[in-house]
Amino acid sequence: MLTLGEKLRPGSPSLPQNVLDTEVYEFPWPSFSASEINISGLPSLNHALYLFTTVKFHLGQTYRLFDEVEFESEIKDFYANAVQNVSEYRVWFIKFLLVLAFGTAFHTSHTTAQEPPGARFFSRAMALMPGPGCMWKESMLGIEILAMAGLYLFCIDDRESAHCYLSNAIRIAQMEGLHTQLPQEELGAEKVTHCRDLWWTLYIMDRHFSSSLGLPMSVQDGDITTPVNPPNCVIFATRPPLLAALKERSELLGHPDDENWDGFLAQTATVISAGIKSAAKTLQILSKEYSMLEVFLPYDVEFAFGAALHLTMASAVFPDVVDYQHCRHLSHQILHELVSRGNRIARARTAELKYLETLCAELAVQGRRQGHQTLTLSHLESEPMDVWGADAGNEARLTVGDQNLGAGMPEPDVSLQDLGHNTSSNMDLLNSIGISADNFFSIIQQMPDPETLSESILDWDLWKEAT
Repeated sequence: MLTLGEKLRPGSPSLPQNVLDTEVYEFPWPSFSASEINISGLPSLNHALYLFTTVKFHLGQTYRLFDEVEFESEIKDFYANAVQNVSEYRVWFIKFLLVLAFGTAFHTSHTTAQEPPGARFFSRAMALMPGPGCMWKESMLGIEILAMAGLYLFCIDDRESAHCYLSNAIRIAQMEGLHTQLPQEELGAEKVTHCRDLWWTLYIMDRHFSSSLGLPMSVQDGDITTPVNPPNCVIFATRPPLLAALKERSELLGHPDDENWDGFLAQTATVISAGIKSAAKTLQILSKEYSMLEVFLPYDVEFAFGAALHLTMASAVFPDVVDYQHCRHLSHQILHELVSRGNRIARARTAELKYLETLCAELAVQGRRQGHQTLTLSHLESEPMDVWGADAGNEARLTVGDQNLGAGMPEPDVSLQDLGHNTSSNMDLLNSIGISADNFFSIIQQMPDPETLSESILDWDLWKEAT
């Protein structure tokens, strides 16, 4: 947005106010002393168990933050004499409050409140939290609490604080050896399984939190000795080449004779094609069942916004490659549905998306007026590849150049693995757009055929098979 705004609107403010307003919620951070621990306002036992079941349903497929059977038993033990147990269960009580915060948040929708859902319980948990320099006497419980606190903060778009809490949890986990091969003979199978599940939950969260902030990962794969199968977990790095093309197009405005795209597209067109196809498929999957969209967890918002962002940039540089208007319609439908159900982050992302759409449309119009060439990816195409699915009916169709490809974007003649061979020119290109060439080619060489990837690749059962 800054790059395009400065180029297209040099006399205007960099960003509009509705995009600069980054505070999604007004969080009521606690003002009372941590010594003031009480059970006022807690739900009944049955209601607490109901909220815990809700948390298991929403989080259990992706995150394994605690032993579910053990925690349910602890809830019942706590309520047997809550007044007396609240002091004895002090650290556990923090975890319980966080579960109540998540359970309340998952049940809250259509709210106009300025504070995030579940904030009342989360604020109480924060008031009881030990200081950042305090050592947790119950380390496993401390890891679980810090990770849950980080996840809640990430859900309300306080990503910096979320990253700090998660980093603290990871450091404690490493001191306890969760990243290593734990001795099952001494600890028992159940304990080792829980430790491994908790570690890989932290690993998944670290990858997501760090990348969302543009920060290095807290955990490096080389430091891990607990069993894992990395080749089955592939990260598609397709946005940087597209962003490089967008930046190049904006910098060449007014100088159409200086354009020379052949070398760039020869090295990046396959990856750009894969990214466009992935973004279109993401929107199709999310739009299949609006009632299943997750309102509190941020991932459906991010998937929809990320796909829309990718296709908006693509439409400005490769205007004939995708039925952009249909994709835009789908993305706004998804975000509107989330906004209508009380997701304030979706509302903020919608404002950002609309502004970027305006800028990209201006870039495309100026390019046509100034006689810049229309870029396509058609020189890599051969047989059609189904993007929208065989049952898509009248769904939008991806096109390349002037050729209507019906089912979708074609299979490239050049395999993804082939991109790693022209190392000299490729390294210059990747270095110029801020990517580590060694890391990029390593990822490319591990990429399977995109058609073999399951739509449920994030499913926990698949993740456990990989570990």
